[in-house]
Amino acid sequence: MSRTRRTLGPMAQEWLYKATTTIAPFEDTRNLAVVDGFLCKAHFESGGVRQKADLVDQVHHGDIVHIYYVEDDGGAHTLGSFEIVAPPRSLHPSRFSGPVGHTDLVRVVDDAFTQRLKTLGYEDDARLGYVTGWALNPAPTAVPPPYTSDLFRPRQVLRRYP
Repeated sequence: MSRTRRTLGPMAQEWLYKATTTIAPFEDTRNLAVVDGFLCKAHFESGGVRQKADLVDQVHHGDIVHIYYVEDDGGAHTLGSFEIVAPPRSLHPSRFSGPVGHTDLVRVVDDAFTQRLKTLGYEDDARLGYVTGWALNPAPTAVPPPYTSDLFRPRQVLRRYP
């Protein structure tokens, strides 16, 4: 049994998310999660097929996501643990609308926040044409597992835990 399960509802899941230097630097990624309560995640991946991103339709409100930031040299920072929430429960409810499709992703509807995300390097969802992600609230009772490189397969950024 996970260390967090006792504090979650009976249907809640825990997730691990690995952010990297591919888009935004550590401080910007940390601020998006901790200060802005947002984790950018596309519903549809870019590329020729524009296929649905792995597992996004399985992450639900009330679930906990443990976020790590992994540097190019393999060094990692734990950003913290967060609950996935609907826009009205988010730190900045007017920034988001949702849900997006059959997921609990939110659409960023605040123009200034969208512009800030794009300045950091985030792009519109490949098929939907707007920025998507999860609204987050801190989950202070959740304890993230220590980061080790074997928590994720190569190129995997989201996985169920344990």
